[in-house]
Amino acid sequence: MPVQETIPAVFLELLKVSGVASRGEVLVIGDSLVNDVYGAAGAGLNAVLVDRNAEAGRRECPGTVPPVHSVDEFMECMTNGQLVSGVELRP
Repeated sequence: MPVQETIPAVFLELLKVSGVASRGEVLVIGDSLVNDVYGAAGAGLNAVLVDRNAEAGRRECPGTVPPVHSVDEFMECMTNGQLVSGVELRP
């Protein structure tokens, strides 16, 4: 199986074994554009890229995936109730 198909399959298997009812309940937070963001997007999941080295500016990041520069910045977005990847986050 090609890598492009394998990574989303891993996310889908995790959903299956976790018992999560809806893909909309999941938010993947990762620092790998390819493995985390593309994998999550390929499985229909919401994602946030922790982009410590400004990689998103150099590569194509899906429009629905907001990049943040640190986990602290992500947490600030969450506590402010900002929209992240189309999901309104609550403090």
